[in-house]
Amino acid sequence: MLKKMILVMFIITFSIAGAFAQKKAIVEGKIAGLTSKTIFIFIENAKGYVRDSIAVKNGSFHYEKEVDAVCLATINMNMEQTTKRVGKGFLPNRSGSLQIFLSPGAHLNISGKVTDFVDAYPSGDEANEVLAKLNKVIYPLDNEYANLYVKQRTDKGGDSIAIASKIESLNKEIDTEKRKLVFGNPNSHAAIWLINDMMLRSELTDKEAVEIFPKISGTKFKSDHYYTQVMQRVGGIKETAIGQPVPEIIVDKAYDGKPFKLTALKGKYVVLDFWGTWCMPCISGMPKMKEYQDKYRDRLVIVGIAKESDDGTSWKKFLAGKPEFDWVHILNPKNINYVTKFNVAGFPTKIIISPDGKIVARFVGEDDAIYKKLDQLLGDN
Repeated sequence: MLKKMILVMFIITFSIAGAFAQKKAIVEGKIAGLTSKTIFIFIENAKGYVRDSIAVKNGSFHYEKEVDAVCLATINMNMEQTTKRVGKGFLPNRSGSLQIFLSPGAHLNISGKVTDFVDAYPSGDEANEVLAKLNKVIYPLDNEYANLYVKQRTDKGGDSIAIASKIESLNKEIDTEKRKLVFGNPNSHAAIWLINDMMLRSELTDKEAVEIFPKISGTKFKSDHYYTQVMQRVGGIKETAIGQPVPEIIVDKAYDGKPFKLTALKGKYVVLDFWGTWCMPCISGMPKMKEYQDKYRDRLVIVGIAKESDDGTSWKKFLAGKPEFDWVHILNPKNINYVTKFNVAGFPTKIIISPDGKIVARFVGEDDAIYKKLDQLLGDN
């Protein structure tokens, strides 16, 4: 009996260990010119971002991480030579870091070199092979673009017209390469991530996104959270078009502690203001929003929908310090992402809803056009 119990315990222990091993992604690499002793990895998953450090010895490194599904990771080489400095700040550029996909059971190898950009790429599975093929073309173009941008900002004696023309040409080349992937091979993790990224950057039109999406295998990629985001955004394009009934928004607790339901506001005009505490144009436009809230208080309700990377602490702190911005405020929930559901790509995005619950207009960026539209809709003339 004792022997049987020991055998059962051994089998259970072995099975658990095997399950954990299957979830583990392994990344190994040796990169010429990598002089840092520590590099940093940022992992994006369905819940947000995870930051970790990786020890480096003589340009070599080894990293293991348990993951539940395919997710994009960005590795910062922690080297000044890949940073594009402009004044007191720097230019965020894709070629200044390494991109890889982590997935359960993956064993990846990184090879290449670091010069003034990260000329290194992953191999080991299909997702990374496709990503590497794209970035091997894009990274040199992106690096050239970044160097020219810095020169344009710092070299006052240079030929600014020629530099601007070259920058535009490089951007077109990069866009062409991206489009080759998303239109030519949409059924890959790399393409799905890129489609989502391009939609976020408004590099794909709504029409193009709607055209591409049916070509992606929902069966194959149903567990890919980038596929879920693309699906929600494409749904949002259709559901939040001008003239459509606005999708319902429900949260258990708004900033004032009360439940919120968008349909309860029928009978008044509503402005949905998608913003974030990290978005300076969003914040700079709030005094004007306050002015219009007061101007049309009897017939207009403003609903701020904040997208934050933390648990809402920054949002609560900001609003506590700005009691004058006293309209309805809700935090974009984790379980229902209204940012993707309404296909919001730029911040701020403001959407006007009619008293009968239909979408009247959408404005991206801080623009006086929305206030002219509100005057047109709500003014006495």
